[in-house]
Amino acid sequence: MKKLFSILVLALSCSALFAQQTAVALLNHEGTISTFYGSDALVQAHKAAAEGDVITLSGGAFTAPSSWTKAVTLRGAGCYEGAENTREVTFIGNTFTLAIPVEIETTMIIEGINFKSDFSFSTRVKNTTFLKCYFATGISHVCCNTNFYNCILNGLSFIASAIEVADVNLFNCYVDDPRNNSGYVSVKLTNCIVRYSCTNPGYSSGYSISALQYAKYNNCIFLGNIKVSSASGFNIPTTCTATNCLSCYCAYQDASDIQDAIYDYNIFDEMSNTTNKYLEEGKPLNETISSVFKTYNGTNSFTFNETYELTDEAKATYLGSDGTQVGLYGGMGFDLIPSTLQITKCEVSPRSTKDGKISVSIEVGIPE
Repeated sequence: MKKLFSILVLALSCSALFAQQTAVALLNHEGTISTFYGSDALVQAHKAAAEGDVITLSGGAFTAPSSWTKAVTLRGAGCYEGAENTREVTFIGNTFTLAIPVEIETTMIIEGINFKSDFSFSTRVKNTTFLKCYFATGISHVCCNTNFYNCILNGLSFIASAIEVADVNLFNCYVDDPRNNSGYVSVKLTNCIVRYSCTNPGYSSGYSISALQYAKYNNCIFLGNIKVSSASGFNIPTTCTATNCLSCYCAYQDASDIQDAIYDYNIFDEMSNTTNKYLEEGKPLNETISSVFKTYNGTNSFTFNETYELTDEAKATYLGSDGTQVGLYGGMGFDLIPSTLQITKCEVSPRSTKDGKISVSIEVGIPE
């Protein structure tokens, strides 16, 4: 009897937990709201959606359909829980494959989602816009008109050839290893942090900064480490343009201690544009980088503890073409909090009423 009682208490506890953490998807179709619950709620909402609908997700873990074919607005509660761990995060755990038919003109809009697995384009989707999303393993095969705002991309690649030229724009984004562009895709990066970590400019490990051709950089900061006997040839290609950018590249010769690095490598050597800058020659890494960023952990990948915010002196020293600081916080600025209404709370009663109805409480607002 005691064992049975323990199992009953556990079951009731799980029911109460379910009531507090149920994943929910709201589908808005021409003003009519449909609600779906559970980890497959997004799959159900996608199946029921039509072009132009809005799907709003609560915080929690969701499974995406095997192929996303509807051009809708998809909103999550946010991609980041915040420094104080006070915000809900919407996770999509499986591979997300965007396969909207090319004849669909409606723009696909995605905001406030943390994609934990691969995100890729499998068709030449017409138009896509991403806002305040986190791509843990990057995004690949971009081949259409696409805009990124306040996004974090741990990897970015493009289709090397295309039937039509596509425009890809990134504003105030962190971008790791953008690559594989041969001129069919026009790539413009504004107020971005661009990182390449390459131990060999000959591509034997990591990607070289020359991996992305025909890009236009404006008000960007470049980061990375080059551990080679000679960093010669590790420059932005002459097919690219860079305006009011800052190079924070560290080139060092097989040093075991990164603090011995000389922060003097100018990636703009082959460019005639003199508006770009690189850091002072000959200073140790920790001394030089601390004059630019308020905090910098020196890792080779993005962490939410690193905001890449400039020091007050650097803000006044390194200015973009619009007079604001270069990097993430210039221009339109950087903020991962969703700007539209989100599902901030969802509670589903663990028990139904006598007439078979279940009590559901959903709160919508802007996350704090």
